[in-house]
Amino acid sequence: MSISEDKLAELDKKIENLANSVNEIQVTQKQHGQQYKTQNLSTRLEAVEKKQDDVVKLLTGLRSELAGISSGMARRDSLMLGSGTVTGLTSLRRDSLILDPTGRRESLILGSDGFIGRNGNIPVMEVEPWEPTQDVQEVIDRLLERQFLLSPWVREKRLRNQLRLVLKDHIEAGPKRRSTVTKIVHDAHQVYPVWRNQMREVMLENWVKVQEVNHKESAEIIYAQFKKPRFPDELEATNLYAEHMVEVGQYLKRKAIERAERSGKHNYNPVTVTNSKFWYEVRKKINEVIEQEKASGIRRTSQNEDDSDNETVHHDPITPQTSLDTEVDS
Repeated sequence: MSISEDKLAELDKKIENLANSVNEIQVTQKQHGQQYKTQNLSTRLEAVEKKQDDVVKLLTGLRSELAGISSGMARRDSLMLGSGTVTGLTSLRRDSLILDPTGRRESLILGSDGFIGRNGNIPVMEVEPWEPTQDVQEVIDRLLERQFLLSPWVREKRLRNQLRLVLKDHIEAGPKRRSTVTKIVHDAHQVYPVWRNQMREVMLENWVKVQEVNHKESAEIIYAQFKKPRFPDELEATNLYAEHMVEVGQYLKRKAIERAERSGKHNYNPVTVTNSKFWYEVRKKINEVIEQEKASGIRRTSQNEDDSDNETVHHDPITPQTSLDTEVDS
């Protein structure tokens, strides 16, 4: 039985349609397979990202704990070195600056030259400090000089706050920045007594002149080595200190002459004024003046009891001088 041409054509058409349908099904299956792989990959990537977030959180927490441990070790070393109770201790860590004098931490002791902090501790850094660039060092030098003009004694809390503001754009918070601040504060403790002694010597060298002129002109003479122009609060502070430096100098010279006369020493040199005694009396006198002004409701622009990080102009009141200050000055 023969098949007509029309039926053959219809059959070919059906076979062609069937082939096209099979091709479309294959393409669709391929697309579904790719979408499934993509979705599976996305799910896996999301899981990886979640794990990465968890790892970052763990590392952040670990970093905070290590920073606390590092800071605590430095404080412990500082307190033990300054307290004199180190002898006989056997539970120190292996790289301790005490048990291992050739170890890494020996270079982190800042009290090896005899300097002891106000609380009787020896400054110890956590890590090697950052070496400031020339521009940053110039800013730090100006800051130290400004703080000295406001008060010739180191206001450590205020100075640390100011240094953090200077360094925050260059070092992220952590042991390195804390160690850098500690190093700079230690340097300030070394240089401030030198500057005070130089001021006293300048005053004594120009003793006749500083007594004849007013306190503003005497401040120009005594503070001649420091920066100009000066801010209003710096001028106020330098004028205040110069005025009472001259008064204390006159008082000490007068007392020295009286003692010399009572002891029968006619060749006594009245110019001799002990450095530590001189600055002790100056600080004592400044404290008295500030307390009197507080009682009267007077407040100087160079006074401020706030030690917050945001404050960048004023300085805090004079604190009582301890025997340590006189020992460092002598």
